[in-house]
Amino acid sequence: MHLRIRLTCRKYEIWALSFFSLVTGLYVLHFSIALILVNKEVPQTRGMLYPRESETREVRSLDGIWNFVRSDQANPTQGVRDEWYAKELSKIRPTIPMPVPASYNDITTDNLRDHVGTVWYDRKFFVPRSWSKDQRIWLRFGSVHYEAYVWINGQKVVKHEMGHLPFEAEVTDLLNYGAENRITVMCDNALIQTTVPQGRITEVPNDGGMTIVQSYTFDFLTMRESTGACIFTTRPVLYRGG
Repeated sequence: MHLRIRLTCRKYEIWALSFFSLVTGLYVLHFSIALILVNKEVPQTRGMLYPRESETREVRSLDGIWNFVRSDQANPTQGVRDEWYAKELSKIRPTIPMPVPASYNDITTDNLRDHVGTVWYDRKFFVPRSWSKDQRIWLRFGSVHYEAYVWINGQKVVKHEMGHLPFEAEVTDLLNYGAENRITVMCDNALIQTTVPQGRITEVPNDGGMTIVQSYTFDFLTMRESTGACIFTTRPVLYRGG
């Protein structure tokens, strides 16, 4: 009698396990199919190769000495509100020369090394008139850590996050051909819980108000204030990518 009961219980256990495995398998299959369908609707990104000069492409570097302004640590968004990008930075505040590409925290000898918040770069450049004929013009940065806003002649071009990756944007319609132009970049080096790598911002009271302190959740050195190479590239009007 006890043996029969044991066998019956064992049979139900096998059925239950089989049913659970079947349900689990169907759920995984359903999830996989849904994931495939969703991914079909998401544009796939491609690797961004470094542009090289060719018969149909010109490359012009903006590397060199830029003008540099540090925002007030307690008021990091002032420059955006006051539209610093609408004119030369030197007409707003005293500037210092800053090389690009470089990490500005390693350039100066003052407390700029520990600055947390936004800084501003700008410089002038010349665009040849020949670029206005059958060409599309792209602006490319090797990186700007961590978040960047870019303007050309006072017009916003692109916003980019993820400071260790290159980014580019088309600026064909924003340039003055055969004339002088101005590029302005705002860089925000703050690391928070949603950045890569992660960090945390805290405000510490002091005699003058509040001090912004950056803390980290990692134990390696990150050049958080770095600005990568900046170049212009031309592409034929019929360029399709690649």
